[in-house]
Amino acid sequence: MHRPAGGRPALGSAPLCIGCPAYRTSRVGNVDAGETNRFGDGMARALHGSAAAMQPEPGREEIAALVELARRHTSAVVGTFNGRLRRGQLELVARLAEAGVPTVAVALRGPYDLAGLPESVWTLAAFEYTEQSIRAVARVLRGEAEPTGRLPVTL
Repeated sequence: MHRPAGGRPALGSAPLCIGCPAYRTSRVGNVDAGETNRFGDGMARALHGSAAAMQPEPGREEIAALVELARRHTSAVVGTFNGRLRRGQLELVARLAEAGVPTVAVALRGPYDLAGLPESVWTLAAFEYTEQSIRAVARVLRGEAEPTGRLPVTL
């Protein structure tokens, strides 16, 4: 976890919650290919914000559209899923921060998505893409729980 200003991120009254649908990363993956944008939808419900979906590999036009949409919100909460392999997700986080949008990045699989993000981005590693982890992340962002875990790796 990285807290650029200490304490909780400033989400404001209208956060935009962005995520891609969970997808199979291999033949042994445990994700149903028919699942929808659980992160964006679930986080928006929990934070009383809006949801937006992104493709697993968002391109320049999609990134520009999401940044423009986020500018009309008080903050952006982005769930990444294998962003180290699908770099468009991390590019989106960087462009949001560059645009001055208060940004939270949540790594929903491995923590390596969080390496190299701009210093202004508040980060959290959830290590899984489940309804339970989405609820837990929301509790942390609302200040109802403290993230007490430590990364088992160095980023």
